Amino acid sequence: MLAFVVRRLIQMIFVLILVSFIAFSLLHIVPGDPAVTMLGEEASQAQIDALRHELWLDRPFIVQYFRWFTNVIQGDFGTSITYREGVAGLVISRLPVTFHLGLLSLIISTLISIPAGVLSAVKRGSLLDSIITVSANVGMAIPSSG
Repeated sequence: MLAFVVRRLIQMIFVLILVSFIAFSLLHIVPGDPAVTMLGEEASQAQIDALRHELWLDRPFIVQYFRWFTNVIQGDFGTSITYREGVAGLVISRLPVTFHLGLLSLIISTLISIPAGVLSAVKRGSLLDSIITVSANVGMAIPSSG
């Protein structure tokens, strides 16, 4: 049993590294320059180059990744390009609202889905069952706007 847990923990580390690499890579695929986004279109090329150097954007991709990864392991998630504040602070400041919205969504969906499921089970094969089933499937198929 201990060998199984250790093996799973090692696999988890590799998966986390792979996912972090993919996520970091996706950020580099997106068009646009973060330095231009931070400074604005009216910034001079010298200012853009200086900020790119400060943010390590002028270094090779793999160097950028390892620097970012070591900072993340140490708890430094960097600075938001949009807000120019620490990412960790931004996430923490928004956790109460996120928790509140998630809890409210859970309560509302539970209050709707349990009675609908019971009704659908009691009236199995009826028009009401079909309407509930189709509504549930349509609700699951609609993409979230997040």
